[in-house]
This record gives sequence, C-alpha cells and structure tokens, in this order.
Amino acid sequence: SGRGLKTTRPLRMAEVCAQADLGLCHAGGTTELLLHAGKPVLLLPMQMEQTMTARRAEATGACLHQPMNGDADALRERVDRLVTDPALARAARRIADEHPPRKSGLDLLLQGCCEALGTG
Repeated sequence: SGRGLKTTRPLRMAEVCAQADLGLCHAGGTTELLLHAGKPVLLLPMQMEQTMTARRAEATGACLHQPMNGDADALRERVDRLVTDPALARAARRIADEHPPRKSGLDLLLQGCCEALGTG
C-alpha cells in the first residue's frame, strides 16, 4: 500500500490512451482504445478470450503478444521491441487512421433519445 498510481475518480481511458506512447494490457477493451489512439500494444492475456484477441491483434502488426508463462526473457525482448521497433508504431497509426473510434452504445442511445424528444 502507498505505492503506485491512485485516483479519486474514474479515468477517461480514451484520453489516457491518447497521451500514452504505447500500451500494455491483457487484450480486453483497452486494446481497442489504444489502437484507436494509434499506439502500439504489448498484450499479456490471462484467459482464452484474451488470447484469441491478442493473436488477432498481433496479426495487424501493431501489437505484440506474450503468453503469461513466466518466460521473463521473452517478456523483456517483447518490451524492448515495443519500445524500439518503429514498424509497430506505424502499423498502430495506420489502424487509427483507417478505423476511427465509433460512438459507444450509450452515446448512440442518448442520441436516439434526444432525437425522439426533439432536443437533438
């Protein structure tokens, strides 16, 4: 306790991702946010669905995938590559350019309600 980042309110993850140079996550929803922000990502999946996402994301050229198998040398190599390989950053930027963020389900629901009420 007493170490690390502490927040008092929820973070706006899209803004956090936009400010980051790169990402490290488990291959869940943050993966999409990081790629929409044009950031290369190291994925460390912990369950099968995340592993499937990590493999697909790695195939884009913008992400690296490391199974959580305790192989510290392999993890170190992937972190080094994430930081130094410009091809990963270029691929991430291409994805961001080709796939702009979509409105969230909540945004679409609110938009529909406003339109139905004649206020939007």
